[in-house]
Amino acid sequence: MGKMNNLSLELEELRKNTNKLSEILSTVSDIITTINDIVGTIESAFSSSPEKPKEIKKSVTLEEVRAVLAEKSRAGKTAEVKGLLTKFGVNKLSELDASKYDELLKETEGI
Repeated sequence: MGKMNNLSLELEELRKNTNKLSEILSTVSDIITTINDIVGTIESAFSSSPEKPKEIKKSVTLEEVRAVLAEKSRAGKTAEVKGLLTKFGVNKLSELDASKYDELLKETEGI
């Protein structure tokens, strides 16, 4: 009987320790939930802060495009410049819509 009594006492001790461990894990879970709530509050505070003003993109002017194309023409690339204008569906720069100036300049870099 002595061995059974010892076994019974050890099982009871194991149950007590298991209950304590369960309580500790529950407390840790509560702490993690609280931390997640705090992090969420901090994230929302930072995300709702006013955004920095976006950098205003400078519009490319006709004169700037004309200067670049003239430089390319003087460098012996007149045919390529005319080809680009044709690609954009115009015969001369003044016919090109101003919204296409930036795109034309990018294409000009390739010649």
